[in-house]
Amino acid sequence: MESQLFPTEVLEWTWETIESLRENEQEENRYLEYKAHLHYPEDENDKSKTEWRHNIEAEITAFANANGGILLFGVGDDRTPIPFEPPEHDVARTVNQFIQNSTPVPQVDVSTMRAPTDEVDRIIVVVRVHEATRKPVMTSKSACYVRITESKHPMSREQIESMFVEADRRQQAVRQLEMEIEQFLDIYEETFDDYLLTDAPPDYYLINKIDFYRVFQENTHLYSDEEVSQNIRNILSELRKIELGERYERRLKDGEVPNPFEDSKRKNVAGRQELERQVNRLKNMILQLIESADLDVEPR
Repeated sequence: MESQLFPTEVLEWTWETIESLRENEQEENRYLEYKAHLHYPEDENDKSKTEWRHNIEAEITAFANANGGILLFGVGDDRTPIPFEPPEHDVARTVNQFIQNSTPVPQVDVSTMRAPTDEVDRIIVVVRVHEATRKPVMTSKSACYVRITESKHPMSREQIESMFVEADRRQQAVRQLEMEIEQFLDIYEETFDDYLLTDAPPDYYLINKIDFYRVFQENTHLYSDEEVSQNIRNILSELRKIELGERYERRLKDGEVPNPFEDSKRKNVAGRQELERQVNRLKNMILQLIESADLDVEPR
């Protein structure tokens, strides 16, 4: 949604954002949907309450089955703000009731903004729907929709089967990542807890950099979450630093660069100290990834 004229994060929305949509004639698209009402409009709706609620659920699940998006409650199809009185209970509760029986339940962020008026309080509700990590997402009626251009569309059998295949591939890729992390944590406990007790050359070979690169390439879907994506970038950056340190150590050993130390023992001690610092940083980054990506790995 970076190319759109509106922010991704719901807390960044302001009344000026709403006004800009009208001024720029921002139409509904694959990332944006306008909804005039958050509650069933009994006086002006030709659908039953059940049909109306299912339509909202379908809109949300369609975004989840695509690349995510924004629903604005309190904005008409012509982009005119139609703020409404806030409900007595939490607005997020109302939104989550629409999708409580979806499978799996889509992840949403909800925020409200007050209309700039001296009259009774009126609000517009911004809902961000995250792209689902497990697709397809089905409605409470076991229907599957996907967002295409400016509207939701029922998914074909081929699309649904394709999503199940992709979901299975992602699950296997995540499991490979979890196994790689578990292996790293085992090595950390076995080696790097007491790493500086000897003056042997640094053990760069213990960090399986190639397999880490591979599992992150196979888990590109994790990059859709901004926090997870930043965690992965930090890990990859630290792995590259370790890789550069290994190359430098090899060049020192082969005499390709001058040795800045008086003897090999001091060189080894300095190398082990630097590797220990790098591995400790790497471990902390991996622990952050376990939490942010909700990986099935026990932190140690």
